[in-house]
Amino acid sequence: MAQQLPLDRAGRLTPAALAAALWLAAAAVYLGGEALAAVAFVPPYRYAIDYISDLGVPDCGIVIDGRAICSPRHALMNAAFVLHGLLFAAAALAAGRAARTGRTAFAALALTHGAGLALVAAFPTDAAAGVDASLWIHRAGALAAIAGGNAAVMAGARVGAALGLSPLHRRASLVLGGAGIAALLMLGVDVASTRIDVLAGGAWERISVYTIVAWEALTGAWLLTTLPRQARRAR
Repeated sequence: MAQQLPLDRAGRLTPAALAAALWLAAAAVYLGGEALAAVAFVPPYRYAIDYISDLGVPDCGIVIDGRAICSPRHALMNAAFVLHGLLFAAAALAAGRAARTGRTAFAALALTHGAGLALVAAFPTDAAAGVDASLWIHRAGALAAIAGGNAAVMAGARVGAALGLSPLHRRASLVLGGAGIAALLMLGVDVASTRIDVLAGGAWERISVYTIVAWEALTGAWLLTTLPRQARRAR
């Protein structure tokens, strides 16, 4: 497929095409790492209830907020966190080279997302048990990753338009990013209140993360179909 995409004079992928490939790789890395870690989880992992961070906990036989946790593939999940953040940020920087508007804010938010994921991986939940500083670093990393990622998705509406994507992409970016922020806020409400329990906390967290993954997969695929047409028209 790379042969059908625009190449520069040196025969390399153009920045926009590189961004598309990196975003698709980021989505595959995250979903693949999560699935492989979840299938080895003991007791069986519950996507609608358990938190994503549970998959990165390095110790077995512990209980966090009533959830029994043993993730034999915790290293894989934490590596997926870090790699996803790197790929997402690299894609944003590549897209910024091709876009003329909105690239500074978009890149800053994408880097915030990546840095947050690195903190989540470096300070797993159980490693923070009983250590207030580490616990707050983990939570701050998760907040930066989720809020920064969804804000980047919304900022990506302008960048996508600058790359020649249709107005439908702009609307999809705003809807996905807005939904992710809303889910993050509902997670905060769910954690803070015992009266409001629409969904489990893990479900709200997963929604707020999946909006980012859905956007990068959607944007990568959209660019893969749009860039060749743009190249043909340019010729």
